Amino acid sequence: MPNHRLIIITGAARSGVSMTGGLFALCGAHGGRLVKASDYDGRETFENEEVRNTVVRPFLNGINADPKGMKPLPDIDIVHKLAQLVAGTWRRRVLRIIGVHRRKDYTYFYASPLACLIWPVWCAAFPEAEWVLVRRERDEIIRSCMATGHMDRYKTEAGWGEWLDVNEQRMAELKQFASETTRTVYPGTFVNGCLGNLQALMQEKGLRWSPEAIEDFIVPITWKRGVFSVSSEKIGA
Repeated sequence: MPNHRLIIITGAARSGVSMTGGLFALCGAHGGRLVKASDYDGRETFENEEVRNTVVRPFLNGINADPKGMKPLPDIDIVHKLAQLVAGTWRRRVLRIIGVHRRKDYTYFYASPLACLIWPVWCAAFPEAEWVLVRRERDEIIRSCMATGHMDRYKTEAGWGEWLDVNEQRMAELKQFASETTRTVYPGTFVNGCLGNLQALMQEKGLRWSPEAIEDFIVPITWKRGVFSVSSEKIGA
């Protein structure tokens, strides 16, 4: 993808993938048409809805996995077998949807917890992609899942713990496979005002850094249960 770079932001659901995507959008990365609060569960997700609905979820349905990434989870052996077969079409469709052909020398991003569950497909389609893994304390993720209405596939902490184990395994595999192009962030530290690592990451990716705008974005965030609500007025699509 000459003159362009794609950053894939992922991690277990309830870990802060959405907030991290919002920060990348604020700093100048382009994600196409993003899911807004009025479109999905009353909150911003900063995920490209067309990629999610027409590329990712149909693939998950096709391998008999939950399109929401909860239960059943994708069989990683099947994902590996199909990765090269679907890579070309996957790449063309994602680039068209995000709108890479409309701009030159631009940084693009796709933010979704689903990406880590099918990482071999993304790596086959975008071998040059850069990855950002979003992490949060295990017990916080599990408590957030238990307290969030649409996270409804498991009813116990043990169930969510097993689900999280699979997510952790997929992230470990991805980090081993793409170690040179993978970075890790902890959004909880951003909410607490520790922005040094975030600044370094944005500068590494060639994005603009505006501490005032970043703070204005983060301040309204409610981190309880990993749920946040922010105004999207400053976010350019």
